[in-house]
Amino acid sequence: MKSNLILSDANILIDLANLNLLEAFTQLNFISYTTDFVLNELNIEQQKLIGLLVQQGKMQIISSDNQDILAIYQLIAKVSGLSVQDCSVWYHFKKINATMLTGDRKLRKEAESDNIVVRGILFVLDELLQQHVLNFDQALYSIKQLQQSNNRLPNDEINRRIAEWSKEN
Repeated sequence: MKSNLILSDANILIDLANLNLLEAFTQLNFISYTTDFVLNELNIEQQKLIGLLVQQGKMQIISSDNQDILAIYQLIAKVSGLSVQDCSVWYHFKKINATMLTGDRKLRKEAESDNIVVRGILFVLDELLQQHVLNFDQALYSIKQLQQSNNRLPNDEINRRIAEWSKEN
């Protein structure tokens, strides 16, 4: 599936906020969404940043009505180990047919078994570089910062990018 709709889980937004790349992320050729449940999972500063992007029309928050909430909790009951925030992303993905952005291994596994296109933070960095939002120096700096702050990521993929991007400098 090729989609210009992106639905982000909290860990992606947290990583982007920590790297000061939220604004850059919204410059990508995607329509960016997250859910009300994900927004409420973020800290106050991150919520303010997202709120500003929403006010500027650069990001959209999907609000869950009572029917949505019921369906989200039915997903939680079916799959152990996923949070309400995770299931809100999974549920709303099905409604808007976006590319799902998550770094949560359990959510990724469940979503992929449901034939959902799932990408992570490295995809976002690749896109920031490919779409010329970041240059190679900025991308290298960001991926090295990410490697230090997020130990859940595949080091071999990070190191491959560092080697490739270093050649471009």
